[in-house]
Amino acid sequence: MAICNTITRHYHHADGQVTLDHDARHRRRMMLTSDEGVMFLLDLPQAQLLRTGDGLQLDDGRVIAVIARPEPLMEVRGRDTRHLLSLAWQIGNRHLAAQIEPMRILIRRDHVIRE
Repeated sequence: MAICNTITRHYHHADGQVTLDHDARHRRRMMLTSDEGVMFLLDLPQAQLLRTGDGLQLDDGRVIAVIARPEPLMEVRGRDTRHLLSLAWQIGNRHLAAQIEPMRILIRRDHVIRE
């Protein structure tokens, strides 16, 4: 079985791809199967956030490209800038993944947070 212990952002050709949700893209060690059926062990020195386009360099020379799986999102808006900042603090306090923009915050759909 192939092992990946190196992430590369400089490759010319991917031999396959692996589509992962947000949680699966922040790992140190786990068994993965590419979209083409190639099984390999991700074994990094420390946990890293994998991003779309990152290449997982396998020990046999192949590179598997990382693709972020689309996930349902919620849009959070505040009444004004101060309220949006307060909401951002609450989201951060819960350690939720978020994309903060000038007029909104995007988070993964969460029925508890929505209420």
